[in-house]
Amino acid sequence: MNHLVTRRLFAGLGAAVTAGAVALSGTPASAAVTGVAAFLYDVTVAVDSPGVSRSVSLYAEQEIETTDLTLTFDTVGLAGIATLTPEVDPWFDDFACTTAGTVTTCVYAREWPTSFGPDGVSGLLNYTIAPVTGAVVDASGTLAYTMTSNGMSSSGTSRVTIGEGVDLAAYDAAPVTVPGTPGGTAVTRAGVSNVGAKDADGVVLWVGTERGMRLSRAYSNCWYRTDNDQGAYCEFDETLTAGGLYSTGLTYDVDASVPSPGRRISFLQWLTPSEFTDTQSQWAFGGTTFAKGTGSEKLTLTSSASARRAQTDTDETNNYSYIQVEMTGANPADLAAIGTTVDGDAGATEEIRVGMRNLGPATIDTSWGGVPAAFLRVRVPEGTTAVTVDENCFEFGEAAGGYVCAHPETRFPAGTDAFFTFTLRIDKKITNATGQINVNDKDFCAACAGDGNTSNDVSYIVANGDGTVPVPGTGGEGGGGGTLPVTGVQTGLIGAAGVALLALGAGAFLLARRRRTSFVA
Repeated sequence: MNHLVTRRLFAGLGAAVTAGAVALSGTPASAAVTGVAAFLYDVTVAVDSPGVSRSVSLYAEQEIETTDLTLTFDTVGLAGIATLTPEVDPWFDDFACTTAGTVTTCVYAREWPTSFGPDGVSGLLNYTIAPVTGAVVDASGTLAYTMTSNGMSSSGTSRVTIGEGVDLAAYDAAPVTVPGTPGGTAVTRAGVSNVGAKDADGVVLWVGTERGMRLSRAYSNCWYRTDNDQGAYCEFDETLTAGGLYSTGLTYDVDASVPSPGRRISFLQWLTPSEFTDTQSQWAFGGTTFAKGTGSEKLTLTSSASARRAQTDTDETNNYSYIQVEMTGANPADLAAIGTTVDGDAGATEEIRVGMRNLGPATIDTSWGGVPAAFLRVRVPEGTTAVTVDENCFEFGEAAGGYVCAHPETRFPAGTDAFFTFTLRIDKKITNATGQINVNDKDFCAACAGDGNTSNDVSYIVANGDGTVPVPGTGGEGGGGGTLPVTGVQTGLIGAAGVALLALGAGAFLLARRRRTSFVA
């Protein structure tokens, strides 16, 4: 991750902990894309149902902005099985679609460009897949599609299967809170009920977690992502009878670097085996692989096994639940502000670096919220002007010379630093001119909780010092032969509190980022 995190940090901040963060839905991660590419999920549709809605995901090898975009769908392979209907409204939607025979063509219709890149984008075009009258359970066909944009094109297929409709529901609609210990484990139970009228032949549980916590690898019927520890699925072959309620025990392993007090969240989603099979196209597209659990313990539900037919959930909105693991004990992060000194006569320009350091023992991780791991407020000394400003820093506050810098990542590991480079022009030589820097300054980030060590919250930029203004500690090299002393902060962790930033200082930060200009006076 790079400074693009900062650039996009508040784009979706209102949904800090969302199902899409780890759910088997939304925009799938992509493997290396050459040119442009579209992706459509495989899908199982309940027989005699209105169908299901899905969204096309768009990708490009490099980020592009364009109005040249056409999507073509051919349903000849779905004859006698299902239909495709684009969900478009000429007043509100981005595409205009026409159908001739089995081919539907959708052309981007806005005057302003849309953009997509390696991370993908969904939601520009939704569509409904519905079974035709007389379609039979287990019937399957192929939907072909093509994307063209900027002289490039790609094609693909999506499998459509007709399934028997069942309705699984996560038992706990509200989050379940359980205790956990950094370096230890958290133990809970996850429940699912069959609220439909038909038995469900087996079920799959998807378990997603925030970084720093993962499902135990002891389970023989669970498969774990090989690229990170944040996702696993567990297969149950028991039959869930109509009206039945079932549960299974889950154990999470917690990293020693997780802050406490604090919280980690696990997201659960229950799927039919057919629906989970559909997600395999998502994993294949993204190049994601799984490895079987290394233990001999098998997770079980209390029911008996039976032969399976293709089945799909008729209500996908009640399949989700959360586990909140509240960390016990004291395992804080200790952030330290890093200041510097600068010397020069009037008219001179000097480059300086200021920053912050996580002294540990905990790692700050705000990945789910998309919020930078920490903020540094900077005020340049009187008699100086910031001629250039680090790309992750922006003007903040009514007085000139005030800035806020955001950590370029959503993860701030213990033992690491984040530095920001400024070029200062000395307009007037003033002995001991002092500018203050603060980590997670309360005027900017009132929601950021402190950890009680206020004695090291602050450091300084001292211009033309005579040695009487203390800047204790050492760090990296600064302008004018100065140093970057550690004098500061053990503030709190941003974590979920970052959500409140929009109502506090961070809204101004976002606006500043959008209107960024040169700061040369």
